[in-house]
Amino acid sequence: MTQETIYARHRIEAIGGTGALLLTALAAHSHGSNGLAITLAVGSVLLALFVLRRPRLRVDSGGLTVVNLVRSRRVPWQEIAGFGYDTCLTIRRTDGSLVRAIVVNTNFRSGYSQARMDAIVADLQERLAAANGTSVSRELERPARGSRNMGFRTTIVVWSVVCGFFLILGVVTAWNAAAGLPRTYSSLDAHGVHETATFAGCRVIDVREHECRLSLAGRTWKYSEDYPQFSGLGLGAPVDVLVDPKHPATVYTAHDVALRYDAGFGPLAIFGIVLAVAGFLGLAFLLWLQHLAAVTRSRFSGNA
Repeated sequence: MTQETIYARHRIEAIGGTGALLLTALAAHSHGSNGLAITLAVGSVLLALFVLRRPRLRVDSGGLTVVNLVRSRRVPWQEIAGFGYDTCLTIRRTDGSLVRAIVVNTNFRSGYSQARMDAIVADLQERLAAANGTSVSRELERPARGSRNMGFRTTIVVWSVVCGFFLILGVVTAWNAAAGLPRTYSSLDAHGVHETATFAGCRVIDVREHECRLSLAGRTWKYSEDYPQFSGLGLGAPVDVLVDPKHPATVYTAHDVALRYDAGFGPLAIFGIVLAVAGFLGLAFLLWLQHLAAVTRSRFSGNA
């Protein structure tokens, strides 16, 4: 009996989650948080690989190995009584318990067609008959109705987390632009200590992003705000900065404090509002889907 491993063709959670994390990484990168951006980008790739490759069904001469996102189960052929599926393949054991293989399903998350599902189940039935030396029923068994909504609920939960993340990130970004930065600038304007930093140069790190660096008191850091203010400066040129005496790591150029750069209703605030609105609309759409599913179930129950 040949060995075969079945993976999902694709999983929408991996695609959506990866896209969301990559967008967040780009947002972090555009605001100077390269460490966070790299972490999010690497995490998105690892998450996608995990979700795409972790769930699998391995078929061999000894039986089936069902690997779901969290748990793995080994089911020998001698313990299998039959197969069925609703949202995914189910294996009925001789003791009456069910083992679900989420990787084999007909919904949009894996991409298998009904014909492919039928072929997979037919092949498993043939292997079961060959292993046990008995014929098996071609009548597919259906698990309890309550389990059929599990895949839908999982999808709703995953997308709710993604939308909630965008909503929170957008609110925090907009709040920082509308209230956080103006408060910081006002505090520096009133109580900041003037110091002279040293210009450490600028470079272009992608098509549009400039990275400029400043040095002060032996510390060199990337200054991610208005880079055109450094135009024409040579290495080692003095730069007037304001330092928060209570939080010495909070340093802005006197130029940005005077102009209130990126504070108020500007590009940063608009970006945050767009993220927040997208997250809110996504959550509203998911709530509508849940309501629609509940109404549909109620109608089917009434007709049954």
